[in-house]
Amino acid sequence: MLKDSVYFRFGCMLIDLITGGDKDVLGVPGGRIFNLCGDKSSGKTYLCNEAIAWSHYLLGDKFKWMYADCERGYSFDTMKMYGFEIHDENSDAPENVEEAYYCIDRFAKSLKDDEFGIYVLDSLDALTSQEQDERAEERLKAIENDKEMKGTYGMGKAKYLSQEFFPQLCKTLEDKNILLIIVSQIRDNVEFGTFEKYS
Repeated sequence: MLKDSVYFRFGCMLIDLITGGDKDVLGVPGGRIFNLCGDKSSGKTYLCNEAIAWSHYLLGDKFKWMYADCERGYSFDTMKMYGFEIHDENSDAPENVEEAYYCIDRFAKSLKDDEFGIYVLDSLDALTSQEQDERAEERLKAIENDKEMKGTYGMGKAKYLSQEFFPQLCKTLEDKNILLIIVSQIRDNVEFGTFEKYS
């Protein structure tokens, strides 16, 4: 059950109506995970900035945020745009999904009971898993020693996300009234045997 539910808006009436999903409801409620998908340079980061700026000015000191730029490509001058910094050198930059979970959990624990928050993870696609990181290290060592390395299905990330990351975060986000925005980029589908053009 959400405490004093708040709806986070994106500053665009049409998007706020669509995400609200009901008459006179605008925006996405706290306690949810919102996956923002789109093509490269389609305005995903801008929409996240707008949601943070809108909440900052509406909720004041009761609102906290974190913009985790996993791709290390954030280039907005939000001081010029909004009068405050959204992303700076102290912002999270996790490298794998396990670190991302820790960062989101730490952010949630930093919020007081009467505060609301937005955590932006930009993007999930840029994150590896600890398993992938260890596999990459093994591969480099094998190459250095002129040894052959067997292939892998690389399911560690998907398994962690479905079995731990999302199930554990849902209650945390709801209890703390946090909106987790996960940014995803639409990419060309390179899977063999499928007719879907994009993934």
